[in-house]
Amino acid sequence: MAVVVILVLVVSSSVGYFLLENSPSDCSVLGGKAILRSQLTPVKPGGAVTTYTLPSPDRFPNGVAAAADGSVWFGEQGVPGLGHLYSNGTLEEYAWPFSYPGRSSPSQTCAEKTAIWSVVLWNGRVWAEDETGNQLVGLDPATGSVRTIKLSGTDAFPYGLTTGPDGALWFTELFASKIGRVDTAGNLVEHSLPNGNRSVPAEIAFVNSTRGYYVDVGVAGVKSGGLFQFNPQKFAPAQVGGGMTLYAPNSISLGTGGIWVTQHEAASLAFYDLVTKGWTIYPTSTVNYVDTTLPYFVRVNGSKVWFNEHYADRIAVIDFATQSLTEYSIQTRRPASVDQITNSLTFALGRNGAWFAEYTENTIGFVDAAFKPALGLSLAGSNNLQLAAGGKTNVTLSLADTTGTRLTVQAADSENFTSIPRLLRVTPAPANLTLSESPQPLRLTIQVDSSTIPGEYTLLLTVSDGQVYRSVYLKVQVVP
Repeated sequence: MAVVVILVLVVSSSVGYFLLENSPSDCSVLGGKAILRSQLTPVKPGGAVTTYTLPSPDRFPNGVAAAADGSVWFGEQGVPGLGHLYSNGTLEEYAWPFSYPGRSSPSQTCAEKTAIWSVVLWNGRVWAEDETGNQLVGLDPATGSVRTIKLSGTDAFPYGLTTGPDGALWFTELFASKIGRVDTAGNLVEHSLPNGNRSVPAEIAFVNSTRGYYVDVGVAGVKSGGLFQFNPQKFAPAQVGGGMTLYAPNSISLGTGGIWVTQHEAASLAFYDLVTKGWTIYPTSTVNYVDTTLPYFVRVNGSKVWFNEHYADRIAVIDFATQSLTEYSIQTRRPASVDQITNSLTFALGRNGAWFAEYTENTIGFVDAAFKPALGLSLAGSNNLQLAAGGKTNVTLSLADTTGTRLTVQAADSENFTSIPRLLRVTPAPANLTLSESPQPLRLTIQVDSSTIPGEYTLLLTVSDGQVYRSVYLKVQVVP
């Protein structure tokens, strides 16, 4: 085991500094080194996606932060420590100098030793959570030193790091039901939440110095989760947007005039309009091997709303301005079951695209936002429809791609958490077709079941070539 050299001790009782000398892991993931440099070969499986396979044994990458120079930082749970990957394939890995449970026998493989769910560049260091150590860890790549912020209790499960408008580092504590704040001097404050131990805070986002929001996953079987607003200067959270059932709200991002929330127990995102105080559900396209796609994290950049689909193995982006959706498959083959997904759990927006980590594939990937898919889709006419229960109407899509391309057509909607349509029926769907010309019109019939409750529904019409899914959203107002 490596010797840990304490450079400076105690800014506050929860803070310490350490120098990386050797990896203490009995698995010796980095070959006994504290810092390992290697060169990876970028692979372009097709389209917008580029991937980099990390060295063996598996690093279990998770938690992603894009740097200003175009590189990406990420957690390596199997080291444990941090990885730093440049677009040319240069990889630098840093092992944390702490002891973790390792193999109990030589026949066992190295496994993940802690949970690292988010990485943030803050106050001159690269910070991440260390769930096993019940602490936050900040790495200085220039010196190889790490700084720790110890949390109260023994099992807080730090999660959801973000920087605040006050210059502090904010984070959630899943198991301790608290929100924490660390100032630049290292002083830690942990705030209790209104629902006590029924609170499971996941992520935080700030509007300004006096208004922030967080999402609470809630406890299974108890209506304790939702969206909460708070003043960072006078912490007293209050729920907003009440009356809306959110299915495991895990991630939050501000933009396009409201708040976007992922539902990691559904196949949709929820959007809360800060002006109208109303919710709109945006379904994803569906997959045929599981009921839900499980959107995990969301980030907004201008009119573009990026998110990852855990079970669908896709990185997706909603264009709020055009009310359209593009989903990029991470793999070249379609998964036939959940067992075949790569578990792309986390991602981050960087220059010109999105970086993501494939947890069980031992891979870091990038989606190029400048990529223009050959497959094109547009809607003729308005995307706002009004139909009586039991009524129907026709819409026409315009499809563009290479002549002879085989496409699939499907529909999804907001009527239930799976996004699988039952009351709003679209025919023909699902359908297969081969383009005989480009562009080629496709006429679809939308039928509203007579038992449909009046209200507004979001309908998604999707066309796919197997790698890219292009969709348009329609707002369907059902009247009595």
